Amino acid sequence: LAAPALAFKGVSPLRARSSALFATEENPLPETTPAAVVPEEVKEVVGEVKEAVEAVAEKVPLPEPEAPKGPRKAQWLPFGLVDAPEMLDGTLAGDVGFDPLGFADSEAQLIWMREAEVKHCRLAMLAAIGWPMAEKVHGGLATTFGLDYLLSDGGKAPSVLNGGLGNLIIAVGLGFAAVLASAIEVNSLSNGTQKRWEEEKADNYNTGELGFDPLGLYTFWGETEGAKFAMRTAELKNGRTAMLGITIFAIQEKLSGVPVVESSAWAFRPFWENVFNTMQTI
Repeated sequence: LAAPALAFKGVSPLRARSSALFATEENPLPETTPAAVVPEEVKEVVGEVKEAVEAVAEKVPLPEPEAPKGPRKAQWLPFGLVDAPEMLDGTLAGDVGFDPLGFADSEAQLIWMREAEVKHCRLAMLAAIGWPMAEKVHGGLATTFGLDYLLSDGGKAPSVLNGGLGNLIIAVGLGFAAVLASAIEVNSLSNGTQKRWEEEKADNYNTGELGFDPLGLYTFWGETEGAKFAMRTAELKNGRTAMLGITIFAIQEKLSGVPVVESSAWAFRPFWENVFNTMQTI
């Protein structure tokens, strides 16, 4: 406060400082050099500022500690009627809090179950395409090229409920698929892209990432983590729908004895054909 005080008295602070620096016994400070005394006016201003700051501090309330958040509401049931299990905190893609039987009771088991779900989703999506396609085109291809007819009775796709899996060609195909799946599994476990149950997972570990993406679909929506999370969610939603779909295919054909492409023919026709047929009936 010395500099403002000197300036207030009309003496240059720089001049006063330099005079004090070079003062000696032979050359003392001039008697006219004022002492560095804080004027009463400045003290009053500082006091007023201090009082104002203290008054404001008393009026501003301290932030209240946040109340502990309750359980996360499950998203698979509307209106938030049930709570999601503790392990399903929304970290994983496609997590809607659905685990009514409590299969995932630990983090290790949750990751293991998700690995299994992703694999079943991918198989189901392939089956949901292959099942009706076989019923639609196999008969014509077999007749045209003189090949063995591999569909079960009534033109239904071979399955556990429909039968027809005892055919040698189908058995060889299933064996080849099992060997290929096993090779992919062993390779992913050996190179670290997939972790075993008891192995520690990194924070950025994502289930189902086996390094196979020849078309670059994983980054179709972008390279960001949010875009990749959205793609993983889309894969799971489509896979879950496919698992339900092929289950319905199998049950419907077992009960009705009719191929699904005939009993629900509208679902396997081009969209514009359904529109045209609908317009004709109006």
